[in-house]
Amino acid sequence: MLFDDSISASASAFLSHDRSQAFHSGKMARSRLPSPPRSRLLHHCLQMEHTVLAIEDLLPIVSRSRHRVRERNSRLITLYLCHVVLGLSQVAIARIFGISRTSVREACQAVENSRDDHHLDVVLEIVGRLGARIARQQEVSLEVDADD
Repeated sequence: MLFDDSISASASAFLSHDRSQAFHSGKMARSRLPSPPRSRLLHHCLQMEHTVLAIEDLLPIVSRSRHRVRERNSRLITLYLCHVVLGLSQVAIARIFGISRTSVREACQAVENSRDDHHLDVVLEIVGRLGARIARQQEVSLEVDADD
């Protein structure tokens, strides 16, 4: 499975037009239907996570310490890269992934504090570049599709 169940559930609920999916803790969510830019952001975030998960198998090759790299949570790295590479606010990331802003902030802090590890820094650089390139290519293809 490319995405873990929580992401798939978040994406399904986010993209669903069913109003019952918009309820959270007995309160109606602010936006019942995603606007096109918001669904595009979701797509970019999920693509970033896919990139992180795809490269996760290569992490032991990059790092000398398999245990330290394996302990890195791909979700934390994804949240961090969505914030740093895609330039999304922590609030936007929290809404997209269905978590609290505090969780996003803590994930970003955890990854930032771990950047002293040179190997993790290299991996973040590689995945960040891949994610940014994919996002740019998709934006161009979306613009071309809109012109048709």
